[in-house]
Amino acid sequence: MKFLVIGLGSMGKRRCRNLIANGVNPNEIYAFDTREDRVAEVSNMAMHAITVLTNDVVNDVKAFIISTPPDQHLKYIQLAIENGKDCFIEASVLSEGLEEVNQKALARKLILFPSCTMRYFKGPKLIKALIKKDTIGDVYHWQYLSGQYLPDWHPWEKVTDYYVSNALTGGCREIVPFELVWLTDIFGKIESVSSRKFKLSDLPANIDDVYFLEIDHQSAKGQLIVDVLSQSPIRSLRVIGSKGTLEWDMYREKSISIYSATNKKWSYYSTEEENKFSDYINSETPYISEIKDFLHCIQERLNPTYSLANDIDILGILACSEKSHSQDQIKVAVKV
Repeated sequence: MKFLVIGLGSMGKRRCRNLIANGVNPNEIYAFDTREDRVAEVSNMAMHAITVLTNDVVNDVKAFIISTPPDQHLKYIQLAIENGKDCFIEASVLSEGLEEVNQKALARKLILFPSCTMRYFKGPKLIKALIKKDTIGDVYHWQYLSGQYLPDWHPWEKVTDYYVSNALTGGCREIVPFELVWLTDIFGKIESVSSRKFKLSDLPANIDDVYFLEIDHQSAKGQLIVDVLSQSPIRSLRVIGSKGTLEWDMYREKSISIYSATNKKWSYYSTEEENKFSDYINSETPYISEIKDFLHCIQERLNPTYSLANDIDILGILACSEKSHSQDQIKVAVKV
């Protein structure tokens, strides 16, 4: 099978590597970007590196990998559906038009596989398993902090040179649904949400750089803080249950700690990820696994476990949280 990777920024180049790591021959990959410098960066990977997208290329491939900025996703999803192609879509932050393309894809039995990368990391996978095993009993509430200094996202370019500095696709706004994708998988459907968001720093971008969310699940409460201000990157979770406490530190401790109220002791589980790539903060392994699942879905014609409909619901939670802020409401009900 041949593939078309659209967008050769940091994620597009990563997805090229992911395809190759999953056994795809480099000469079966078309790598497209309108920027010649990005195309030149991948040209030494023995791929078809192109700056012009032609009908011949589109017709020749089995599926699209859409790794453009979020505000360009829709037009390439539409192009894929018009040409009967399955596609993988990087993390979204804009919902406009997604319901329509989802219905068209379902009608044509095409597979749309939205990224849900955090579900593939060791930490979230093990947390889900431990909670499901009743290790800490019924979950009462959780607190989660996710942060990384925005200039460190792409140290090779200015934040003003790519989408994270734009209000609709801002780095902080984007990470809220990125984290909710796995948090809802573990703690369940969100019934209502309230939020506050602010620009606190002097970052050269017209974006909110911190979000505070208060979340109601059916039987638990949650607090989510996302920022693009943390000089030292952090993903840190604390869960309080009826039988104990769970703590996860992704970057510093690289482990999950469980406190048992029964034996008054802590136990520890490593969540360290290997296979790092230069200039990237996270391991390649979860991303490789995600693309492996995409390849399996398109080969076996299986629906992904995380669908575009699910992604639309997550983006609806972001919209409700922002409505709460703009209307100064204590809670906004989430309808999905």
